[in-house]
Amino acid sequence: LQRQSQDRRMPMAKLAESIVQADDRIRINVMLNDPRAGRTIAGTEIDRPVEDVLSARVEIAKWVATRLGLPEPPGPD
Repeated sequence: LQRQSQDRRMPMAKLAESIVQADDRIRINVMLNDPRAGRTIAGTEIDRPVEDVLSARVEIAKWVATRLGLPEPPGPD
């Protein structure tokens, strides 16, 4: 995910993540980084059972949209 700055040459934000599985749990660390300033804008951690990992996708999309001031994406039907 990259939201472009007004000059269209440098993205305003880059999404970075790491995923760690331990037994039947999964932990997803999500960070929104500002490449222009070289810093992290915001970060969150999602911890859930492995079988619920796909539902984390919607949670991450909503979190990113909120942080970037974008409309919230629809959830699964």
